[in-house]
Formats: sequence, C-alpha cells, structure tokens
Amino acid sequence: MTRYWLWSIRPHNFDICRSRNFDVVGFRAGTALIRQINPEDKIVVAVTRLKGIGALLDVASSVFHDTSRVWTDPHEPAELFPYRLKTRPTWTASGSDLVDLQAIWRSLDTLTPAQKGDPRGLGALLQRTLREIPQKDYATIESATIRPAPPVPPPTASVPAVPRRVPSTKKRVFGRPLNFRELRHEPINEQGVVYLFGMVARELGFLVEGVAAEFPDCAAKRMTRGGLYEPVKIEFEFRASNFQQHGHDPSECDLIVCWENDWPACPIDVLELEEEIKRLQP
Repeated sequence: MTRYWLWSIRPHNFDICRSRNFDVVGFRAGTALIRQINPEDKIVVAVTRLKGIGALLDVASSVFHDTSRVWTDPHEPAELFPYRLKTRPTWTASGSDLVDLQAIWRSLDTLTPAQKGDPRGLGALLQRTLREIPQKDYATIESATIRPAPPVPPPTASVPAVPRRVPSTKKRVFGRPLNFRELRHEPINEQGVVYLFGMVARELGFLVEGVAAEFPDCAAKRMTRGGLYEPVKIEFEFRASNFQQHGHDPSECDLIVCWENDWPACPIDVLELEEEIKRLQP
C-alpha cells in the first residue's frame, strides 16, 4: 500500500537535491519511521525557511546506508545524512517558484483543529524532518502544483486562431562534443549511457534480451572467447560509483555499463564506454 510522507529540508540542501534531479535523498539517522518508507511511496519536499513545496517524489528503493558526501550543513559540517533513498521526481519547482504553503496549510488534515487555528501551525507542520501525511493531504498539495495556463485571447475575424504553445522554462544542456556516428555529444546521464550502449552492443559482443526499469536494468548475453554466449545481468550507470550510491547488491548483477569508471575497487566487472568509444572511433 502506498504511503505518503512530508520531508522538510533546508534551502541549500534543496538546491543540491534539485541540481541532482532528486536521484537520492538523505536523512541524519536511520529511525524506525524512515525505515518504514518503501518503494512506490510518495514524498512531498517542503523547503523550511521558504515555507513552500519544492518537489514531489516517487520512492524507488528501500533505505540504504551511504557515507559519501552529497549535502552540506553549515551548522553541522560533519553531517553526511547517510540514511538514503533512491527517488524519482514527478514534479519539481522551477527556480524560486515554489508552491506557497501559506495558502493551503490550514486545509491539511495532518494538523489538528487547534494547530490550524494557531498562527504558529505552519511552523509546527515543518518542525519535524519527516512525518507521514494522509493521501488526502498529498492530493491537496499535488493539485496546488498544477498551474493553469495563461488564457489565450480570442481570434479576430481576419486572423485564424493558432493554438498557443507554452515554452519549457528548463534549459537543456549537452555533454562535450563526441561526434560518434549518430550521437553528437557525450552522455551526461544514465539515459545517454543506455542509448550509446545500444549503438555498439553487437560490436562489443553483446546480444540484448531486454531492458527494464527495475534492478538490474538489462538482461543480455555476452560472447565468450570460444564464440559461445553466456547470460549477463547489466546495470547502467553514468558513473560506476553511482551503483554503490544507489544501494544495489553486487551479488545480483554481473556487469556495470557506464560512461566513466570512477570506482577502481568495484567488486564486479565494469565496461567503461568512454574508453570503448575511443577504440571504435575511425
């Protein structure tokens, strides 16, 4: 059963999460409450001092422990927030355009009637780092993220109406020039790695059986020295170390396919496409 959570986070750590496209979130301690969060649960990200909603997330993993540095806390510089979840954003605020909690907090059933009547009730809502909220409150917050499109003026008699296209406010960025066959730029994320591997899989001795969203990403066969094929379970990552950050079990995977191998001590095989492409370049 899907459960719903409100996670309160400071503005500077919200900006770090947003710059990573909310691939992972972290908590200071592995409390019993945090360990109740399961894949397919949903998280509302509240930015404390701005008193706004910054993102809606789907949980994509169970809690795992990781001490690599991701976030910073000026008040506690040694804090690593090591209890982590892999997540996927379903909505993220653009720039400073957060959903204003001032407009909706009194309609949330998470608060008691006494708290709703107290001007300090919003502060009480954000005081805890993590709290479970009802599905109704999640739906209220989710509906507040849907902004109506600006009205289109009616057409004049002499000019036919043209459907208005609202441009995206998110600027697309690209990797360094690569110019390898149909791919103009180097990958900058896991999706780029998947596309590039598909371009060269046969040349590298692989036959792909299928690709899925769950771990591991790909079922394939790899050619052996004798010309026969053996089954291989593949996980795609942009960097090899992302495999560890995402809390994957090495015993359930045979090979990491990545763009950059930054994990020399990796316990399983790593195929670094950056080096393979240099070999395949004419």
